[in-house]
Amino acid sequence: IKAKNKSYTDVMRMDDELVFTAKYRIKQQCQSLHLTLHFKDEQGNKLFSNSWGKSGVSNEHDTGVYECQAVIPANFFNWGGFFIDLLVVKDRQRVILVENDIISFSVANKEIQLGRWMGREPGSITPHFDWQKEKIR
Repeated sequence: IKAKNKSYTDVMRMDDELVFTAKYRIKQQCQSLHLTLHFKDEQGNKLFSNSWGKSGVSNEHDTGVYECQAVIPANFFNWGGFFIDLLVVKDRQRVILVENDIISFSVANKEIQLGRWMGREPGSITPHFDWQKEKIR
C-alpha cells in the first residue's frame, strides 16, 4: 500500500489517495477466486472489509501472474496506524487462505494552516459526506 503517484518509502498522509496492490500467481485454472481485505485499527478492531468479488471484477483466472489494485480515496483514513488481513475466497463462500496482519501501514496528518484546529478527530476513518444547505424560510 502506498500513496498514489509516490514511492513506497514516502509518507502517506490523510489527504493522499492510497493504492493497495496485490500480485499473485495462479498455477491452475480457477473459476471463482477473489481477495477480501479486512482493515483494522491500531487496537485490532475491524473497521470494514472490501473485496473485488462485490465490485464487478471477474473472479475467473487462467494460469499466469496477476496484479490487482484498489484505490482508497483521499481523506478516508484518520491519521494513525492500520493493519490489513488478507482472505482468499473460492466460490464466493469458502475461505481457502487467511493471512492476518499481512500489511501494516501508518497515515500521517495532512498539512494544516496555523490557527486552524490541529487535533485529531475521533475515530479511525474520516468519511466526507455531501452536505447540502438551503434556507427554507
